[in-house]
Amino acid sequence: MKDQKKLEEHEYIGNIWGWKFSLWGLVFILILVGLLIYRQEVLGVPINQEMITTPNTTETQD
Repeated sequence: MKDQKKLEEHEYIGNIWGWKFSLWGLVFILILVGLLIYRQEVLGVPINQEMITTPNTTETQD
């Protein structure tokens, strides 16, 4: 009885979504990262907000 209880406690439940779903999710994430890198390199769209320069809207009085 004790041996059976130990087996039930340590039994691997597994991935509830299945390995195909996990692999498709990984492929989707890699495609999005690839598009992000493509936009940065080819189109010149910055990734970080720090790289975006905003014009100074304060006017100086003469």
